[in-house]
Amino acid sequence: MRKLPSLPQESKSLPTTTKTVYPVLKYKIHVVTPMFGGGVQAGMIDTKNPIRSSAIRGQLRFWWRATRGAAFQNAYDLRKREIEIFGDTEHPSPIKIWVENVMNRIPKSYTLQKGTRPPYPAYLFQQKKGQTISYLENNYFVLCLQITDLRRDQKEQDLYKELQNDINAALWAWINFGGIGSRTRRGCGSLYCSSFSPKPTINSEDLLIAWIKEKLDDFHCPLHDADPEKEWPTLSLKFKSTSYTKEISNTKGNGIWRDTIEVYRRFRQKKVSSDNPQGRSAWVEPDVLRKLTGMKEEDHKHPYPKSKSKDLVAFPRVQFGMPIITHFRQEFDLPPRIFFSDQGEPYDTQLVPKDKNRLSSPVILKSIAVGPKQGFGVIIVLHQPQIEEVELSIIEPVVNNNTQYQHLKTVKSKLRKVRIREREIYPKVSEHPTINYLENPMNGYSSAIEAFLNSEEVKEFCQHPNNRKS
Repeated sequence: MRKLPSLPQESKSLPTTTKTVYPVLKYKIHVVTPMFGGGVQAGMIDTKNPIRSSAIRGQLRFWWRATRGAAFQNAYDLRKREIEIFGDTEHPSPIKIWVENVMNRIPKSYTLQKGTRPPYPAYLFQQKKGQTISYLENNYFVLCLQITDLRRDQKEQDLYKELQNDINAALWAWINFGGIGSRTRRGCGSLYCSSFSPKPTINSEDLLIAWIKEKLDDFHCPLHDADPEKEWPTLSLKFKSTSYTKEISNTKGNGIWRDTIEVYRRFRQKKVSSDNPQGRSAWVEPDVLRKLTGMKEEDHKHPYPKSKSKDLVAFPRVQFGMPIITHFRQEFDLPPRIFFSDQGEPYDTQLVPKDKNRLSSPVILKSIAVGPKQGFGVIIVLHQPQIEEVELSIIEPVVNNNTQYQHLKTVKSKLRKVRIREREIYPKVSEHPTINYLENPMNGYSSAIEAFLNSEEVKEFCQHPNNRKS
């Protein structure tokens, strides 16, 4: 993601201010799914200060850009207005933000163990082997905001109203589409606030969509499906929702949030459905990595299914965010020498954006709460700049001798020559006729996100349980 530009020194000189203190606005906010991380140290919960005002300010900046910020034609003008609202190192923000009455500061913890079911989706606990992961649940806090001074560049009441629109749009989007802590794009730390969340009377997909569009109009957010890509992420109207509300989560880890994560997992990890005793992936990437590294076990010598071309090189799943780490299962009954040879499965690999180490997913999976316990399951898509190039590398294994080292060196040399650009990231049927092989999850789309939104898994997810096929 491109970094928004800094403004030239002369353009930062803003009008002088006059102190005008407005009432303190207070909002009680429930955290309706478990919160992970959120402390000063990445991935850790700060028991003294689990809900930090600086983190909330950062979230409000992001969601303001994603909603009201969509009206700006370039990053320069966006940044100029953002400074007027949220301030920068040289100009204080006219908005004070602080947190009061945090209900729960005592985290729970869990260590992922084989054969046991974690309390929430397993990927949340898949860190280093044996590492204990902490999280907070059943929490709420009071968010306080106050406008303390306004600039003299227009009538005070007009400026106050405009600032309110900016802040309310950011609050509304953050509470309904964002969250607090880490993994918010996968539904952790989802929020409910009676002032900004839909009312319990919003109980169908049609009513939810109408409510979202109404709020976007109220906050003067110029969003539509065909928005041109900006230099920053913006909210789109491409989203899917369940047609009903359901319990968000419970002590057994079930609920609409887990359902939402599960539909995404099923699509991302889709396997060939017929005559597939080894559980081969329906996606193209595993066989592409075997082709590029020249490494494959005998059972995986040919692409699967057979209609998949040997010459096809594509990595569409990077559209869902990076890094992507691919780990190949090894047949441990084979001789150890096989693991560092062309007769073994590929080394673990990593895909990252060129010259960067990560790219946030444009797909948000979460619950939109209509109360502290009930909500919709939703899949939301952000518009963001198209990926131009991706780098493929090997995650260094432990090498025991010179033969292994030489083989690893040879494979790394092969991958350094691989260029993964838009043609491989967004494989078009016209350029890759063989992309339409049997059971390809892309289903004729060049966009993996469009393929996901139009997949059978999502269609079933959106239907009421009473209308689903048995």
